[in-house]
Amino acid sequence: MLELMELEHNWNGHGSMPLQQRFAEQGLRTLSKLIHLINSKPFFYPSASGGLITEIDRPSGRITFILDDSLAIIHKQGDEPVAFDLSHADDEAEMVIVLAEALRS
Repeated sequence: MLELMELEHNWNGHGSMPLQQRFAEQGLRTLSKLIHLINSKPFFYPSASGGLITEIDRPSGRITFILDDSLAIIHKQGDEPVAFDLSHADDEAEMVIVLAEALRS
């Protein structure tokens, strides 16, 4: 993940930002709480605005977990995405619960 933080500004040719440290830390903190539910290696990608995109393959379908600005989005293949406003502590706790449920299925 450190490599993503070292990307140059405009790494995609469209004004993109390197991964911001706060999203890397939050992503790792969230995933470390759920490591017992993760059976495959997560893939990490930067978003164009400096956020973190994590993809986890599951037998029931891919889970995409996005941290960007003060927003988190969890999308399980075949389901509607669920968004959380991370400026509220309650939403961050709920996000971990929803991500855990997605990983269990």
